[in-house]
Amino acid sequence: MNKKIMAPRPTSKTILAASLSLALGIGGVALAAQSASASESTPPTPVQPATIQSSIDGYTVTLTKTATDIELYETINEVDIVTGWSPLQDIAADQAIADSSGIEVIEPSDPTGVAQMKVIGQAGTDVAAVSVTTATGFTIDASLVDGIWLAAWQSEFDSNSDSLDFTLTYTTTSGETRTVPSSAFEVQD
Repeated sequence: MNKKIMAPRPTSKTILAASLSLALGIGGVALAAQSASASESTPPTPVQPATIQSSIDGYTVTLTKTATDIELYETINEVDIVTGWSPLQDIAADQAIADSSGIEVIEPSDPTGVAQMKVIGQAGTDVAAVSVTTATGFTIDASLVDGIWLAAWQSEFDSNSDSLDFTLTYTTTSGETRTVPSSAFEVQD
């Protein structure tokens, strides 16, 4: 009667050691090290949403870009006054657009006092800078982060006579500057 002697099955440590020996023999240290650490890899770090925040004299505007929207939070002296969202739009890489709500005004209690004002929008990946110029000629450089932008400022504002028209100016990474009137964004009154 023939007896067959069977070798014990190699463990994963034995296989790893054999792979390491072989890799070292042919100069593949990186391959063996990669095999050894493959089971101990760490998960990728989650991507944080893009956020822009502007604060002026107790008035704070925060924009956050999610996968589908631009979320908006506004506070005055840390009291929530507005929360909302605007859907992201498909735009060309060399284009910037304003949200259709146009210049939004948080009016003072005195109708001719200082108001908190803002315009929000999106910019394509080839847009390097965005600014907003009001009807009175005041220019605000917008903060631009990961395809969203925010221009926020204070201004004397008379709701009975002042215009909410503005001009959006943006510069592409190639240096081209474009100017678009607010009427192109279907501003809602």
